[in-house]
Amino acid sequence: MSTKMVTPGTDDTLMSRRGFLRTGLAGAALLGTASAGIGLTGCSDAPKGSHKVDGNSVQYHFLTDDDRLLLLALSPAILADALPQGQDQRQQSLNQTVAGIDAAIYRFSPSMQSEFRQLFDLLHFSPTRALAAGVWQGWDTVDPERANVFLNRWKDSSIDLFTSAYIGLVKVTNVAFYGMPATWSNSHYPGPPAYALTALPQFQKS
Repeated sequence: MSTKMVTPGTDDTLMSRRGFLRTGLAGAALLGTASAGIGLTGCSDAPKGSHKVDGNSVQYHFLTDDDRLLLLALSPAILADALPQGQDQRQQSLNQTVAGIDAAIYRFSPSMQSEFRQLFDLLHFSPTRALAAGVWQGWDTVDPERANVFLNRWKDSSIDLFTSAYIGLVKVTNVAFYGMPATWSNSHYPGPPAYALTALPQFQKS
């Protein structure tokens, strides 16, 4: 899938200040079902903790194990040819992108974090994942081609919940990826403007 390159911004300016999950009745029902289901299973409470990323210990503050599997499934479709071609370099870039997404969301406002949590819950809970995304098994079974079908379905949807969530996923993934200087030469991206370097979570030490 080809996505339009997004110039990195800061915190909540990455998304609409009104929030990216603009739900109608159908969207509210889906989110409510997902939240209730996740609450019963306790999936949102899965430990974040410290994980190895390319040999380095990375402390995740927001993303759960399920979130990381979801983003590792979707990121190749979102980033497409911008990713390195070599298998090891490609996986390294994906791992670092997911770590960057965690760093970005962790610095969002509580309201934005809540919206991302609702979105991830929607995509984790089996009934709503199947209904909203057409994915019947776990995200670890989804290849880039299937991820591309899902993303295009949401991109072109007439349901505001889906189109807004698509934009949110693409923006935060692009910001995390293009916020890494190591990706610029491969993707022909000149890098963010100077003012953004001091604001992007990827350039701030935890």
